[in-house]
This record gives sequence, structure tokens and C-alpha cells, in this order.
Amino acid sequence: MRTRSLVVLVIAGLSLLGWQAANAELIITEIMYHPESDGDLDWIEIYNTGDSDVDLSGYVLDDEGGDPLTEANISSGVVPAHGTAVLFNDEDFDLADYRNAWEKPVNPVINFVAVGAWQKLGNGGDRIGLWDGMASYA
Repeated sequence: MRTRSLVVLVIAGLSLLGWQAANAELIITEIMYHPESDGDLDWIEIYNTGDSDVDLSGYVLDDEGGDPLTEANISSGVVPAHGTAVLFNDEDFDLADYRNAWEKPVNPVINFVAVGAWQKLGNGGDRIGLWDGMASYA
């Protein structure tokens, strides 16, 4: 099992633990790790508590399962100051799939950020992390 210096969230049943990143002022506010109605549309919502936008280009999202990543898996995306972004699996699903599931006439437009090399979230328990680049991920 790999050990990482930054653990953001432990998923165990319905328990969620938020963690605030030291540099970016990001908090994981919501996750969907076992969707029943939308197939396998896993997602993670993050909130920026800071007064400046956070550019996610070069960030790394990973969990404790699978092989370590060799490059950043978020190529672009911004979390606005005091705003949110929804990180989604762009390898198995198209952005249209997420927009179809989420953006109904009563909902506002959602700030989606694509994540490549998405590690499927464990339904029985998992740990995930969000790093500001490969240097902090290693």
C-alpha cells in the first residue's frame, strides 16, 4: 500500500471528513462514491474558502487504491473565490453525462472540472487526496 503525505478525506459508510488544504484554501465539501441512480457517475465537490480564484491546472486527485500516478490528472479548471467546482471522471464519462444528470432547469450552471486517470471511489471505504502538483504528491 502506498503512503501519501496528504490525506484529504476518508470515506467510510456515510462518514465524510473535510480537510482544508494549507496552500489553496480548498475544502472537500461533498462526494458521490456510490451513486444508485446515475450509474457510476462518481464526483467530488470542492469549495474555495479564499478570496482569490484557485487554478487547478497541474493538480493531482488520487486515492489509496491502484498504482501511483506518474503525472497530474487535472489539466485545467478554476475554483472561483468563495465558489465551488465538481471534479468528475472524464475517462469513462462525457461532460454531457454529468450535465444531463445535474443541470436541470431549476439548478444553476455547475462548474465542472475534468479529472483524467480517475480512480474509482471505493464503495466500502477509501482515502482520497488532492495535491497542488506532482512535487507534493510524490
